[in-house]
Order: sequence, then C-alpha cells, then structure tokens
Amino acid sequence: MKQQTSEALNSFVRMNYGGFLANAAGPLDVSKSSSKASVLGKAGDSSQTAIHLSVVNTGGPPDTASLPQWKTGLVSDNTTWCVIDRGFELVPVWDVILYNHSRDFKSVGQMSRALRDAYKELTKQSIGTIFGKEIDIAVQEARDFMGTVKTWEVTVDEKKLLRLMELKDDLNARTRNPSVWINVCLSDKALQDFLVNTVRSCQESPPENTSSIKVMLRSLLDPHIYAVKDFPEASFIMQWIFQTGHQLPSSPKVSELGDLIKTLQQMKEHIHAVTYAPASSASAVHEAKIEATLTSSLAIYSFLQSLQERAQKDMELLVLLIASSTGYQVESSTFQHLLGHPEIQYMAKEMAAAHEEYVNLKEQDADRAEASLLLLGLTVTPESQELSPEQKRERLVFMEDHMKGLWSPRIKNLLQKHSGGTDWERLERDLRSLISGCLDEKLDEQRMQNILRDLEDTFQTPQHPIQSHSKLDSSQSKSDEATANQEFLQLLKRLGLQSHYPRNMGMGDFYTICKISLQDSQPSKDTELPCYFLQKLLIGDYQVRYLTCWDQNNPGLESMSESTEQEDEPSESFENFLDLEEAAPEGANRDGHVHPMDLQMAIFHCADDFLRQTLATKLAFCQLALPLLVPNPCTSRIEFLLYALSQIQRSWKEGEKSGKEAGAKSYNNKLIFQAQTPFVSFIRIGSSASSSKSQLLNALLSKRKHDTFFHRQCRGSTRERLLMEGVVEIAWYCPRGSPDDTFERCVAFCNLHGDARDHGAQLQFLQEISAVNVALVSDSGHMDIRGKKLLQDLLQSPRPLICLLAEKENVATVRRSKKLKIGIKNRNEAELVIQLTKIIRNLLEGSSSHFSLNASVDKARQHGFIVDADQPACVTAKAKAKELVDLLKKEKLSEIKSQLLPLQGKLWYQWCKKDKELTRLQEKGNKSIEHHRSQIEYEKNAIRRKQIEQAFPLNPLMKSFLGFLQAQPADTKKYFLQWMKVFMDELFCGRLEELRRDYHKLWSEIRTGKKNQENNSVNAQLRNQLHSISDELSDSSIGLQHLLREAGQIYEALELMETKNYNFDKLPEIAAELMVLGYPMELMDGDASYLPLQWVGAIFDSLIERLGDKRVFVLSVLGIQSTGKSTLLNAMFGLQFNVSAGRCTRGAFMQLIPVGEELQQDLGFDFVLVVDTEGLRAIEMANKQSLNHDNELATFVIGVGNLTVINIFGENPSEMQDVLQIAVQAFLRMKKVNLSPSCIFVHQNVGEATAQEQNTEGQRRLQEKLDEMTVVAAQQEFCDISSFSDVIGFDVNTHIHYFAHLWEGNPPMAPPNPSYSQNVQQLKSKILQAAQKQSQRSILRLSSLKDRIGDLWNALLNENFVFSFKNSLEIAVYRRLESAFSQWTWKLRSHILDVQMRLDNRIRNGDLQNVTREELEGLVQETSDAIEKKVGKYFREDKDSEILVQWKSSIELKLNDLKEALLHETKKKCENLIELQKEQRKLDARKLEYEDELLRRSRELAVTLKGKSLSERELKDNFTLVWNKWIAEVSRAARPPERVDIDAEIDDVLLGHFKEPGFHERISHFPKAEDFLLTRRNT
Repeated sequence: MKQQTSEALNSFVRMNYGGFLANAAGPLDVSKSSSKASVLGKAGDSSQTAIHLSVVNTGGPPDTASLPQWKTGLVSDNTTWCVIDRGFELVPVWDVILYNHSRDFKSVGQMSRALRDAYKELTKQSIGTIFGKEIDIAVQEARDFMGTVKTWEVTVDEKKLLRLMELKDDLNARTRNPSVWINVCLSDKALQDFLVNTVRSCQESPPENTSSIKVMLRSLLDPHIYAVKDFPEASFIMQWIFQTGHQLPSSPKVSELGDLIKTLQQMKEHIHAVTYAPASSASAVHEAKIEATLTSSLAIYSFLQSLQERAQKDMELLVLLIASSTGYQVESSTFQHLLGHPEIQYMAKEMAAAHEEYVNLKEQDADRAEASLLLLGLTVTPESQELSPEQKRERLVFMEDHMKGLWSPRIKNLLQKHSGGTDWERLERDLRSLISGCLDEKLDEQRMQNILRDLEDTFQTPQHPIQSHSKLDSSQSKSDEATANQEFLQLLKRLGLQSHYPRNMGMGDFYTICKISLQDSQPSKDTELPCYFLQKLLIGDYQVRYLTCWDQNNPGLESMSESTEQEDEPSESFENFLDLEEAAPEGANRDGHVHPMDLQMAIFHCADDFLRQTLATKLAFCQLALPLLVPNPCTSRIEFLLYALSQIQRSWKEGEKSGKEAGAKSYNNKLIFQAQTPFVSFIRIGSSASSSKSQLLNALLSKRKHDTFFHRQCRGSTRERLLMEGVVEIAWYCPRGSPDDTFERCVAFCNLHGDARDHGAQLQFLQEISAVNVALVSDSGHMDIRGKKLLQDLLQSPRPLICLLAEKENVATVRRSKKLKIGIKNRNEAELVIQLTKIIRNLLEGSSSHFSLNASVDKARQHGFIVDADQPACVTAKAKAKELVDLLKKEKLSEIKSQLLPLQGKLWYQWCKKDKELTRLQEKGNKSIEHHRSQIEYEKNAIRRKQIEQAFPLNPLMKSFLGFLQAQPADTKKYFLQWMKVFMDELFCGRLEELRRDYHKLWSEIRTGKKNQENNSVNAQLRNQLHSISDELSDSSIGLQHLLREAGQIYEALELMETKNYNFDKLPEIAAELMVLGYPMELMDGDASYLPLQWVGAIFDSLIERLGDKRVFVLSVLGIQSTGKSTLLNAMFGLQFNVSAGRCTRGAFMQLIPVGEELQQDLGFDFVLVVDTEGLRAIEMANKQSLNHDNELATFVIGVGNLTVINIFGENPSEMQDVLQIAVQAFLRMKKVNLSPSCIFVHQNVGEATAQEQNTEGQRRLQEKLDEMTVVAAQQEFCDISSFSDVIGFDVNTHIHYFAHLWEGNPPMAPPNPSYSQNVQQLKSKILQAAQKQSQRSILRLSSLKDRIGDLWNALLNENFVFSFKNSLEIAVYRRLESAFSQWTWKLRSHILDVQMRLDNRIRNGDLQNVTREELEGLVQETSDAIEKKVGKYFREDKDSEILVQWKSSIELKLNDLKEALLHETKKKCENLIELQKEQRKLDARKLEYEDELLRRSRELAVTLKGKSLSERELKDNFTLVWNKWIAEVSRAARPPERVDIDAEIDDVLLGHFKEPGFHERISHFPKAEDFLLTRRNT
C-alpha cells in the first residue's frame, strides 16, 4: 500500500507542479489513480503497480525530442498551423499611480490628470474615469470633517459612527474609488484615536451590547484599513471586530441542510478571523482557506450521503447544483480550487434561499417546486459569470440523468416540448411562468392563435372584381356598333386589332417576347404594324413615329427596276413629259399605307389603362408629343388621359431671379402631371397649305432638331388621316439651366389637331387652362361666321393671344392689351421662331396662370370629358393608397422605417451578421465549433422572436397594405401600386431635395474650411452633421420595395413557428402574383446586402404553384455605378427598374418576362428572368467593406444567370476585369455548385461606327488578361483550367458590343439616339439567339433555379477569403507574403526557443536564479534586426511591391507583437521553471516525510477499524476523510489548475489556416476518437 500511495503521490505532484512529464502525461485524476492503486493492492500483484510513461512525437519539427520545442514548432509552421494571438489588457499608468503610489507624489491627483490629459490629446480618445475638480472638492470636504473629529469626546456614540458612514458613502460616490477615505480620513491621527478609544470603551461593555457597534465599525474599516500605511492599532481594532470563539469541526457529520449552512458560515467566519487577526500573514490566510475547503467538502459529502440514504433525490440535486457551480467535483468529493470568503458565502446564501423557495413551493404544488429546481440548474452561477448555451445543455442533461424519470408529468411535457431546441430563453421563461403559477400550457398556442387571427383579419375573402370602365365601354360599343365609325372599324380590321377593341390590349402584348424580338426587320403587311410599333417603342426608338408598311401591290409604288425593264419601248416625248395636266390622285383612296398617327391612336384606343400609361411613358422618353384629349371615334365622347400620363417623370433646372443674384432651382424626376406649369395652346382656324403649327411648335421646342409633334412633312405622312381630328397633344419644354435655354421655366405646349371651329369643347377647355393662346389663322378675309365668333371670343378673353396670319406678309405687331398679330407669309422661319419665342417669354413672365394636369381634372369633368382615372377600380385603389400614405405622414419621415417597418432595421442587420458568422466563425474566440454554432443559432432565433414580437399585431400600414393586395383583383392592385408610388414620391421627394441641398451646402463649407485651414474641431462638427444628414437621407428613402421587404421579414420570422397555416403562404403568394403581373421583386436586400433565402424560396414555390414548373432563362446585368444598366434593361424588355443618376438600384431585383407561345418551342424556355443589380464601386461605399460587398454581388449575379451582360461606360474594361477575376476564383472554389455562366460585354457611350474594328487590339488584350488571371487562380485552387472561357462562357469575337450615346443632344430635351435603340435591338437578338443555342441542361426550371440560388448563396456565405481582395493577382501576392511571413516567424520562434532551451539548462543546473527582460532582448536583438532587414528588402524589391505596400505596416506590427509575446512567454516560463526548481527541491526534501506520514495515517486508520464489521460504504467514508485531509495538506502551495479547452484551441488553429469554404463543417463532422494514447519511446 505504501508503494501504491507513493505512486499516486508522484502522479499528483506531477499534475500540480507541471514540467515536461506532467505536460506529456496530461491531466491525471488523483482520486481515480488512488482507487486503482487500492484495488491493485488488494489483489497483491506488485508487478502491476509500476506506471510507465511514454510519448510519441507527431507533426512539428522532426528533429527535436523536447516537448516545448516540439509544441512551438508545431504551431509556428504556417503551412499547416497559425499563431493564436490573445492580446493584452492594458491598465492606464495614471490608475497605477493613483491607486498604488498616492504617497509618492506631492499631488497625486494633479499628476494623474496631467498624464490622462496628455494621453487624451495624443490619441484623440475619450477617457471615462472621473478626475479633476470633483476629487479636489472631496479631499477638501474630508479634511474639513477631520477637523470636526478632533473636537469629539471619547464616548460610545452610534450617531457619530453613522456620520462617518455617511461621509464614506459620499466620498465614494463622488470619486468612485476609496482613495480619499483611505488617504485622508483613515490616515488622520484624530480619527484613529477616536476609533481606538471607541473599541476600548466597548471592551468594558457586555458583548450583546456591542454587536451593532461591531457592524458599523466593520462597514467603516473593512477592508480599507489594511491599505493605511500608518495605523499602529489597526490589528487591535480588527481583532476585536472579528473576535469569535468557535472551533473547527474535525470531521463534520451533517444530516440536515441547516447544519450544512451553519458549517459553511463557520468556515466563512474562520477565514475572516484569521485574515484580520493581529500579525496575520498570507500563509496563515492560505492555511485557513485550506481548512475551510476541507471542512466544507467533507460537510457537503456527508450531507449528500445522508440524502442518498433517505432517497431525497430532489434535495440532493439542489445541493449538487449550487456546490458544483462553485467548483465541487462529484466524483472526487473535492473542490477544484481553494474556497475563499466570497465562494462560501455564495454557497450558504444560495442554498438557504433555494431550499426555502423549494420547500414553500413543494407544499403548494410539486410541479412548481420541480420547475424551480430546473430553473436553478439553468441559471445558478457566481456573480460576474454567465452560463453559455453549451453549459446549460450539460446541466440539463445532468439534471435529467440524476432524476431518472422522477419528474412529474407536467415537467416531462415541458421538457419534451423544448427537447432538441436551443431556445433557452424561452424554456426559462416558461419555467418562471410555471413557478409563478401563471404558466398556461396553451400560452404559446394562444400567442399562435393571436397571430393567426391577426393574419386572418388581414387576409379576408377576396372581393369580387369591380366592374371596370373597359367593360362598360365594351357593352356600350356593342349597342353603338350600328352607328359606329365604319372607317375606324375598317382600320382596326386592317391592322388586325378588331379583337382588341375596346381596351383589350394589355401589358402582356407589350413586353411578351415575340418573333420580332429575334430580328431587326420591317413590317411586310399592315397586320404586323401594331406588333412592330410596340417593339420599337419598347426599345425607345423615336423613329417608331414614322413606321409604315408600303403595300407592294400599290401601282403607284412600282419599283424602278420594273420600269426600266421596258427599255425596248420608245421613250416619252418632251411635250408629254412636261404635260402638267393633273392625274387622278392615286393616294386619295384608302388603299395607301396607314398614316403613322392613325396607327398610334388605334393602338391607344385598343390599349387598357396600364398599357396606355406605358405607351405614354415610352413616348415621353422618346421626346414625342402625348395625347391629352382623345375623342372616341365611335361615341365622339372626349377622354381626358390623366392616369395614362401619371407615370411620366422629368428633370429640369430653372433659374430664380431675385435682385441682381440669380439662383437655380432643380427638379429631379418630378412627376410631370403634378408640376405647376404655364400652358401655351396652339390652335388652327381654317386650313393652310403653306403653314403648319406642328412644325412651328417643333422649332420652338427643339429648334427643328427633333419632331416632337408629327406634321405634314414627316416621313409617312399623308393628306388623309382618320383618328387625329380633335385630338389635343401635349409636350413639355424642360430647361437645363443653361443661358441658351429657349424658356427659363418648364412650359407645357398643347396642340389641337384639326380646325378649331369643329372642336369647341376642346378649345374651351384649352382657353381655361392656358396662359397664352396661339392661333394660326388662314383665309382671314373670307372667314365664316363660326370662325369670326371664335376669334372674337379669343380677343375678348383675358388670356394673351398671338394671331399668326398665314395669308399676310407684313402686319404691324403693335401690342394691344396682350393681343398680338404676326404675318407669317413668306417669313424666314428662323426669324419667326426667334420673334415668337421672345413674345411668348414676355407674355409668360407677366402671367400667373399656372396649372398642373392633376389640377385640371375638375375642369375636364365640368366639360363632360371622361377622365380615365375615374374608373371605379382606380378610384378605390387611389383612395386606399392615399389612406396608407396618410399613415406615413403621421410619423417623422426619417423615423418611418423604425416605427412602421421595424423588422428590416437593426434586428435584420444583426440577424444577417449572425448568419454570416455561423458559416465563417470569425469571432469564435476560445469556444468549440459546436458551442459557437449553437450559440449563434440561439442568438438568431432570439432575434427572430423579437421580430415576431414587433411584427404582431400588424401595424395599420402593413395590415392594410397586405390585406388590400390579397383581397383585390389584379387590375385594382395595379392601380393601387401605381398610386402608392405617386403619393410616396410626392411625400418624400420634397424632403429629400431639401436634405440634398443641406448636404451640398455643408460639404461646400467643409471644403472651404480645408482650404482656409480652419479649426479641426469645427470641421469635425460639420462632418458629424454631414453624416447625420447622410443617415437621414437613407432613412427617408422609402419605396414599395421596403413594404414588400417587410412582408418578407414577417414571413421569415413566422418560419420559426412550429405550426404552419395557410395564411403564412399568402405573403409569398402576393409577391408571386405581383411578379406575374410584371412588377420587379427584390432578390437581394440592398440595405443589408443579404438574400432572404426562405422568402425568395417561398416566392418561387408560389410561382410554381401559379404557373407550373416552367423553364426559365436567367439574364443578369452587372456594371459600375451609373453606367446605364437599368436603362439598358428597360429599353430591351420594357421593364420598370428605377433609373436616375447615382445609385438608384440597391441590391438586386428580378422581373419575369413571358415568352410568346410561338417562340417557346424554338427557344427552349417559357420565361426570361431578368436580374438587375446595384452599381459596383459606388463612391458612397468606397471602402474595404464595399470591395467585399461588390465582389460577393458580382459573383452571385454571374453565377445565378445563364448569361450576364457586363455593362461598361466607355471602352476601358479595367474595373470590371478585377471583378471578373474574383468571380472566377470564387467559382473555382465553390466546386459543389454546378455552374455554367456566360457573359457579354457592352461598351456604352462609344460613338464611333468603326469601334468594333478599332478596338480589336484592346479585345485581344482583354482576352489575354482574363486568361492569364484565370490560369493564376486555377493554379492556386489546383484546377486544370487554361482560359477564362472554361469558367465563364465568353467569345471575344461575338460577345463584345459597342453602344452609341444614349441621347441625341443634351438632356432634358434630347431624344434618345436611334443608333442606341438599334444597338439595343441587336443585343436583344444576340441574347435570344445565344439563349437558343444553350444546352437544355443549362436552362433550369423554376424549382431547380430556386435550388441553385440557395446553393450559390450558401456557397458565397462559406466563401469569404477571396472577396476581400481586389483581383486574383492580389490573392497570389498575399499568399506569397503568407509563406514568407511563415519563414520569418519560424526563424524568430526557433531562435527564441534555442535561447529558452539554453536558459532552461542553466536554471536546471542551478546557474541562473533570475531572468530580466533586458537580458532576453539582448539575446534576440541580432536575429530580430536581421528579420526586420529581410522584411524591408522583401517589400522593397519584390516584383509586386506596389501591391504589397498595403500590408507592410500590418506585417511589421504582427512581427513586433509576436516578438513581444514570445519574450513575455519565455520570461514567464523561465520564472516558472525557477519557481518549480525551488518547489521541487522542497518536495524532494519532504517526499520521504510524505510517504511516512501517509503510511502512518493508513496504519492508524487500519488500527482504528480493526475488529469492526464495516460495509463497503463505511470503509469508503473513512478513507475519503483521511484522503481529503491529506490532499488539503499537500496542496497548500499548489496553484489552481488553468482550464484549457483543447478542442477550441485546435479549432482556432485549423480555422486560422484553412480558408476553404465549409472547412468548419468538415471539422465538426470528423469522427472523434474517445481516447488519445500518449506514449514515449524508451531511449
């Protein structure tokens, strides 16, 4: 037994004192070792008592046998390992001086403040500690009070002690530290004498009369009295205060909790008594802690044994939970470390409180009592500590295992409900509710029912479609068919539109991809004209106004080749050739071509309101006049097109003159139907063959550069037109703030087609809204009565009138009460336009008559006009939209998102950050992967729960918005969304313009301040204001996408709920229906830069349910900010993406475009999904985070698309080259995602017709550059790839397109360039042809596309390394730098390791007793300097030094930090070894003594137990008592063991080096062996 005990002792000593063998052997369980030795001793087999230790070196430097050197080399080899830098927590030097050297300076406060102020000035960082004037005041008050103490008489007076307590509390509150109380008060001789005399007086009184005095003195003095340097009687006072007469129990026998708590209280008092005894030393306090720990562990062990005998499992669990939280080990019945006063007090307090609560609850309800036990186990912990989810899981498993099915059924159900989950907050909340008696098992169900009820109230039964105006017109047209305009009906039949009249042509006819999209051709027959018209208008070609179809059978249009074939016939005579007799007009019949304006108006009459709005918007984009008043050709009723014009936006800049200074007022994307402008109306009285008012208008608007109004000289014009009589067209002149502007303000020009005498209603309406009337009068000398009456009314009107007399040459232009007449016969047109412009400008300056189209509606109704916005569905939608926007108006604009759309704010950003961290584990710390992942999942769920709490009940805005979209028919929804956009623009635009002006003003002030070198603090204040305005700009920018994004967040939060409901699915159904109706849907959140995967997946599921699992071709666009990406897509497919200068698109949006049935079979897909993205390299996001974001976005967009249009402004693609390189490298790393993307380059704003040929060399270099970078990336990723096209499909000969300038002139009056439109058509044809050639395997169905989006996004989340670089070259350079850094650090490590080994040998030989930092630095200085030179040379002379320079400072800092850490570690190890040698010598001296002592105790125990018949349990109890006492004695000098989480350390090293995506998952799923065997070869 002696031999076995000796071996156990050796194991224990090795564990506690460390060293090579201890580290190699790992932590040993002493109790287990001793038990094993005991069993072996009984067996009597002495051969088995020997313990052999061996170690196998695996990894690291192969040529070393030293464990420290092996470990150091293992972690320093950067090809497989990395260094974990834990950093240092620094203490300010002024705190050190203030607390530890207060008497070493004359004015410690002044010294501390000076150091603190200097630090604050140098670092520009704020310091939170309170110093300065407050501490001076406190010191003065303390000194004044000490003067009062000198006058106190020596009597036992509790009031005086209370005054001292108040003083102490006041001083601590002022200074937040006890320094003034210690250094001023307790150091004062008068106060010391008072305290001593008080104690001496109390000694003469009975003890029961002085207990309160002791408490008060203890509060005043403990523990601050020990910091007073000159207080001779301090020990006398504290000895009296803590005087006790108790004795330590030698072997406590505890059977009741009260006895255990009493024992713990005695141990606490014992530590206090020893601590504050006279001449007490640190060793005496240490001995007291050992005795208290021993006694406490024996008492707890005894009580637990007693509870086991009585089968009180619940009380046993209660004691175990509290004791184990303080470090009690159940297996060894000992504590992990020595207990002090706080730990023992904590156990006693917690046990008393928990027992009292448990007993009280058990008397009332056993379920509540058990719930309190569970809650105790999940929450009990010493102060300043917090249980992790992993620790809570372990405790719950322990509690369930301990009770082993003894829980009540109610508790079992509660645990079953939360089984497998990580929602600890919810479990604890339910336990507290059960304890308080208010837990209802149906609480969650009730909460769920409330949510479901809220959703049911929101999603009511859909309403029946409102009878639309189009149906009324349809029925009316049938009744009027007998009297209908037969010529009009014949025209419709000729154009193939008879089935579309009235108003049966919708948006599907506009943007559905048809055969015309595949080629750039001209119509061959009249029935093709409407389709060609729509397609050309879609791409923004203003030449659509001249679209005609010449019939080849028309004899008047015989080709020249046909006439020249009759060369054998005699030529016509000269007389016959000059015969001026008129022939019969061949074009007079209706067999000629259709007038272009008849084609346009016929389509307008057949289009529904939404197509009319789109047509008007496209016509306005083309700078063509728009129909305002349109007579119905069948009923002759006049329609006022308000809704059709409500989508048109214009930007302009007009001057504001005030005194001598002139300022400019800008309007950005203003809805033109709301703009207050003067109207100038042009009418014609009579008929004039020589003059055209439309031509005159074009000269006014664009100086004859562009035909805004169609006139008789336009291509395709004929004398006969059917549908333009009585039509009033409108166009706006928008100035650009230039001196050569025709008009300084925005002016609306109206043109009444036809003779004004025949259109009295239109004329009267125009007179009422016009600021100036211009009448073209012909044949004034023979004018009929109607003409004279009309002209007389115009002259008598208060509106200014300009009469243009077509038959007069020289007419006096005398101004007569704003009525002027001008003769225009034989006039030079340029001079006439200049004169007319000047007159109109002068008349407008004196006019205050400004109207908007919106304000003119009432006048239109008074005249009996039909207003298109008065349809019942439109009125209903408009009222609802106004109601919702009124809700927005109740909030401050910048707070609308946080108040009404709370789910997409901070909570959503936090969730996105946590979700990224779940895959990247960048902030893992020292936690294991499983622990960290479970904690993140818990935090994500907690955020979602908060979202649900904020979302429900739904606020009135979201409730009304979602309810209306779900309940109303499709047409009403479209009206509603349009009016919502109108009203929201109206609400926010004014405030946004004001904020932009403030931003510009502030920025100008900052720039001026920089030039004038003004005060930095003033500039900093201005910059703060600038940031505030920028934030408010972001918060005040709200659109429909934010409302739909909120719906997506509601859906994702509801995904947490276990019970599903059909109402949940109505949210994505709403989004899917809007996509089918042609609205763009947000794919990636532009503010959080995140893709809500659950929401997007649900939208695709709803699309599949609605459309079927259709085949989809995905077309995406990518480019630098403001290169015209959205404009290109809108022109190509007629989409609705936002367009403006700057970053108008945020994130990524997707829009669904149907393919015509006749093309589906040829193309191989049913829909095109267009993905538009925000611009890359945005100025407002120019930082490292932006680089990461742009690279992620580009990779996602290219990966998700079958074809990506790379949009480039100009001819230089260098910016996009970098993005493409990163995308290629990311695709190579994301091997699990099967991708086959391709791309097309579009160079915008390249005007040269021969750009393709001129840039051949540039194309070749682009191809070579992309191939070169792809090869570099492939080598790094170990892929067999030789060209860019192997990863992303690209043909340099066919996949590069050059686009002309978008505008033909200077905006805002410039029309789009026809060449640009032709380029768009050509690109569209190329894209569809390329799509047609793609293999069917690459064309995905909606379900597969949903999976691809999910796979690609998850791969992007896992892949983080490459996105932080600019291009593949940077990645390669950085990896070379990593390799070089590994060599530098290994050289430094190996040298310091050699130094450490030499020092170790000297210490072991007894030659070295002290190691200083200066000595260590001197030993490594030479090597450190050499490494610094190598680093400098590397950064100077490397071929990629320009790229390397960005990492130079960080590498130098890392090397310096590594050197400091290694020196600190080496010094610490040397000091530990020195201390260990000292302890080892002491241990060797006492080893035999320990063996003899343990043998003696064993013999005494054997003699004591001799002759007694004891059970195994009793034997164990006696041995445990002896063993624990002996352990307490030999562990007096042992340090508490430092807990090291080996798994977490390994995870850190692996994750720090291996950057492949998903590597942490491979670690977490790697099979773990249950045991590790460490052996060492015997040498």
